[in-house]
Amino acid sequence: MEIWDYIIEKQLYIHLKSYDEQIGLISLGKTPWATVGSVIYENAKKTNGQFQQLEGSKNPKRFFLKGLPEKKVNQQPESIKATANGFHERDLHPLLAKWLWINPAFNAHSRTVFHENSKKNQKGEDKWFYPDMVAVNFEYANYAENNVFNLIKKFDRLPIKIFSFELKVDLNFSNYKEYFFRRSAIPVGQMKAVWLL
Repeated sequence: MEIWDYIIEKQLYIHLKSYDEQIGLISLGKTPWATVGSVIYENAKKTNGQFQQLEGSKNPKRFFLKGLPEKKVNQQPESIKATANGFHERDLHPLLAKWLWINPAFNAHSRTVFHENSKKNQKGEDKWFYPDMVAVNFEYANYAENNVFNLIKKFDRLPIKIFSFELKVDLNFSNYKEYFFRRSAIPVGQMKAVWLL
């Protein structure tokens, strides 16, 4: 569909077989982009045509113009840095805290971990040891009767869930592995889950 928009913008439809010069209109039909594709395909079959098929391209077939110099195309789109607009990871913390509190799956109290205040020796070492946020869910907080508390005391283990969260503004394939293993390296102890958001 993007090709057809480009053709309309540059008025390249004049070169199509379905263009009527007297009326100045083209017969669009139901699939005009398929018509353009067929013109390109037929042109590539000709020995003196403007297009040539890329070797090895079967489904979908890919073509290029013979006349233009070959340029290397960057296949990966450039990632947009959200921090350029003044948007930082810490801006997400209040949103996550509110979501953790109202979500019945968590119903957790959360806090931001300020790893800048840590007393590690190496600069930047603290980012590997501390998560961005932690949350805790006290399951016994909703129990109203003392019988439940007595039962919990017999097991000598409080039903508490602790969560660890790492928030990222820009997460793509190139930095995903780094952030995943950074979260895995945190000594979680009694943590029930570690989340990478």
